[in-house]
Amino acid sequence: MISRLSIILGVLLVCSAASAQGSHTPQEEKACRRDAHRFCKDAMPDEFRVLSCLQAHRQKISQACRNTLENRGA
Repeated sequence: MISRLSIILGVLLVCSAASAQGSHTPQEEKACRRDAHRFCKDAMPDEFRVLSCLQAHRQKISQACRNTLENRGA
């Protein structure tokens, strides 16, 4: 029972780590694509740099992109 719980916990940790590493849905990409091209072109294609740039321009980006960032905890 304990080993089964350990395996489940391990899978959950891997999934959450993968999610935090920049995996995004097509809807999230669509919500921020225009803002990323407008404000963060120099950061592309590095997703972490683009995310940081979008956060730095949070007051200027679209509401849809802002909502996406908030939903991802960024």
